[in-house]
Amino acid sequence: MFETHYRTLNEKSHRAIAGMNLGGLHSLFISANNPDKFDYVGLFTPQTTNALSNGTINAVQGIYDAAENLPFFGGKLSSKLERKYGAKENFDVYRNIEGKLKEQFEIPPRLYYIACDKEDYIKNLVDIHRKRLDNAGYKYTYVETIGEHSWGVWRRYLIDFLSRTNNLSK
Repeated sequence: MFETHYRTLNEKSHRAIAGMNLGGLHSLFISANNPDKFDYVGLFTPQTTNALSNGTINAVQGIYDAAENLPFFGGKLSSKLERKYGAKENFDVYRNIEGKLKEQFEIPPRLYYIACDKEDYIKNLVDIHRKRLDNAGYKYTYVETIGEHSWGVWRRYLIDFLSRTNNLSK
């Protein structure tokens, strides 16, 4: 773990995770799977929904299981599936996001920050996630800007996110 190589403060109140686009998806799922680890979550134009929904995960796992039992092509097909979708053991990270968010927000992060451009092609995915949070009554900070899906915009989101974490930690 990171702590073995660097001096860190290992409490939730001293940890943040953030990412942009696909990194935002990973930040969302890492923080939801580790609700006791991160008090500051930053999602910058995040791809907030994943093709690996509970139903899709079950279907892909069924294909994996069937492929393993094929006498001639099973090994090759299983290898191709793992290259495309990853090891089937890793799918649990994506299961039951609603339940994981519920656990994460039982003792909510100090800052759950989402930022997106008004016209970004990912905005509809962000809106789906925001609706999920709103329907459950979870508090978060949403920043909507005019810009583009680019490093310049994400830098501004990072600066805004960091300034908010600094203000909350005092």
